Amino acid sequence: MIDLVLVGIGTGNPEHLTLQAIRELNAADLILIPRKGRDTADLAELRRAICTQVLTNPATRIAEFDMPRRNAADPDYRRGVAHWHDAIAGVWTEAIRSNLPQDQDQDAAGGGTVALLVWGDPALYDSTLRIAARLTPAPAVRSIPGIMSLNMLAAAHAIALNDIGAPFLVTTGRQLRDHGWPQGADTVAVMLDGDCSFQHIAADDVTIHWGAYVGMAQQILLSGPLAQTGPRIIAARAEARARHGWIMDIYLLRRSTGDGQPDGSAEGAAGASFPAHGGQVRAIMRHFPDAPRPFIDLSTGINPDSYPLDMPAPQVLARLPEADEEDDLRAAAAAAYGAADPAMVAAGPGSQSLMSLLPRVISASAACILGPTYSGHATAWRQAGAAVREVFDPDGLMRQSAQPGTVCIVCNPNNPDGRILPATMLRDLADRCASHGNHLVVDEAFADFDGESLIPALPHPGLIVLRSFGKTYGLPGVRLGFLLASPETAERARNLIGAWPVGSLALAAGRQALRDRQWLEHARLTASRAHDRLARLLDGAGLRHVGQARLFTLVRTDGAPDLWAHLCRHGIVTRIFDTQPDALRLGLPGTEEAWTRLDGALRTWRRKGPKAAG
Repeated sequence: MIDLVLVGIGTGNPEHLTLQAIRELNAADLILIPRKGRDTADLAELRRAICTQVLTNPATRIAEFDMPRRNAADPDYRRGVAHWHDAIAGVWTEAIRSNLPQDQDQDAAGGGTVALLVWGDPALYDSTLRIAARLTPAPAVRSIPGIMSLNMLAAAHAIALNDIGAPFLVTTGRQLRDHGWPQGADTVAVMLDGDCSFQHIAADDVTIHWGAYVGMAQQILLSGPLAQTGPRIIAARAEARARHGWIMDIYLLRRSTGDGQPDGSAEGAAGASFPAHGGQVRAIMRHFPDAPRPFIDLSTGINPDSYPLDMPAPQVLARLPEADEEDDLRAAAAAAYGAADPAMVAAGPGSQSLMSLLPRVISASAACILGPTYSGHATAWRQAGAAVREVFDPDGLMRQSAQPGTVCIVCNPNNPDGRILPATMLRDLADRCASHGNHLVVDEAFADFDGESLIPALPHPGLIVLRSFGKTYGLPGVRLGFLLASPETAERARNLIGAWPVGSLALAAGRQALRDRQWLEHARLTASRAHDRLARLLDGAGLRHVGQARLFTLVRTDGAPDLWAHLCRHGIVTRIFDTQPDALRLGLPGTEEAWTRLDGALRTWRRKGPKAAG
């Protein structure tokens, strides 16, 4: 007979394993690890890492198997789940039969101990026990308890699960969406919610405590009033899923009982909603009515010294752009960026719009992105139906470049951490992509000031480069960006954009500024000096910062939300990240008044400490 041991492993952190769990894994003859497709390869890797760390028995074998997928289109949910469980049980049976010695008289495994690693605890919202009951012949099943994500959520937010003498209820997103707030409970924990079902309940007097990847290195936590925090969670969840290819999250809803007692929130000093992108200064500063004016926007990586543009005559704006003007803009861009032929250039209303166009320009079923980075690329490919995966080292990107139908994406310099990769490395990656029929997209939005461009390598069968005009020339409202590629690919992009790809103001600005090399050299020098000055201010405040890009710097500190709020109270807006809670990006101040105010705010932060300064 087979002994089947279902081992709760917590939320993926090897430190969450109990001594009993470690003992059972080492006593097993076979450990089965499921694979759930390329998007969730990290989950299988976490299980492998756990085994590597805790296994000391050389006789224990590890075998992997492919998990069947549930038919989400089946209108009968329970029937669909039952069929899915039958399929999983069949795969388990075959995996056990193939990896354990067979009985001599029958085509089945003869005996031994098989362990399955189960997220959280096998007893709570996990179907492993029900699937085990479908195995034939029936094994002897034992369940080893593990730390649940619900425990980790409460610990991470430092909250109690229940109020004094009051119950709490655990349910699923489907139940919350279809039946509303459960009766008889003011505190509800919600699991297995892929649709953010909290959107379907009244948000009045409700606090939410949300966590993704709780207990793991990439943990994300948000909490606060549901009305304000819900949209932040939706955005953070989408970005995290795009980055990792998968997400496991859980949340607790607590309804006010009207007794005036605090809800135990650990939201911290920030208090206001974090922005989804840079800018949005007026919306943010409504939360800080006593902040001094004028507000100083350091939330973007835009050059604060704008190009002195000669505005076109009013009659130019009163007619449609001419074809020869568009041709001249492409010629100016080709010369400025080092492209051999204007036919390699497509202009568009900002590099963001060209980013969104890419899934129509090139065909790919999967996108692999070197992260952490700007979320726009992941969003564009995910909306196009591609499987999106984020890797965190160039070697991982190089490996993925050989996978059929994959587009590889690199921001160089990177946003928000200012990482710069050598052009030779990226050229090798482009060659490898092309050799497998794939493409490399290099987003050079900040490359006018930093790094070595890959544009001189064009035309190249596997390379596309994006450039931003507004960031370099301090004119983001002009909305102008460029896609540079082989003439065939650039022509396809131009055809997809259609007639009049940019307006007359963008044509005038681009044709002037891109030919003004003297201004650009002066702007580079000015930005370099300002970047060094900003670094000195941050050093003086005791703040660690990283990055090689001249137009912005990334601060790494556990007190990032508090520092963001502290600067807002001084009328200074910076960029905070829901998915990187220890990161704060600062652009360059553009005036002496801005420098003086930032210096004073950072001195206060250093003198009083994070909590007092907030």
